[in-house]
Amino acid sequence: MPKLEKNSPAPDFTYSTAYENGKVFSSQLSEKGNVLMFSRYIGCSLCQMKLMEMNNDYEKFEAEGIKVFFVLQSRSETTKPKLDELKIPFDVILDTEEEIYRLYSVPAARNKAGLVSPKVLAMIKTAKDMGLEHGEYEGEELQLPAVFVIGGDGNIKLAHYAKNLGDLPRTEEIIKAAK
Repeated sequence: MPKLEKNSPAPDFTYSTAYENGKVFSSQLSEKGNVLMFSRYIGCSLCQMKLMEMNNDYEKFEAEGIKVFFVLQSRSETTKPKLDELKIPFDVILDTEEEIYRLYSVPAARNKAGLVSPKVLAMIKTAKDMGLEHGEYEGEELQLPAVFVIGGDGNIKLAHYAKNLGDLPRTEEIIKAAK
């Protein structure tokens, strides 16, 4: 499938979280803006770190009226304990079949070298320093992240397909794209 681009309609889907099933994405969207972030799985220490960053920055998104959605390839059983621990206030979408990843054309790297960069190596050290450990493997180990900013009209305002695990826009860039 071709990659999605700015100004194209965001594909709609029905999703589950660790707490609810059958939520329709389009009916959850904020009129002010929305962030749909794709990561790998909850056992990935870098994915945990990104989830924690989004959680720490949540007030910034909320102040702008921007809703956050975080997509993982994890099961409810492995995700719920971490979400309970972190008290995540936004929907963490569980896509164990990777259907939403395909719908949004979020690719995997060709090999492990495609996941890494000098920034990623620094991030791994930071995750270790934070006490984050790699847990259970789920989903596609070579999965690359992606970020989509979706307007209240349902159209994509930013489509960012990461080149490696560390290639994601900062919170300020995401908020700017949402405005």
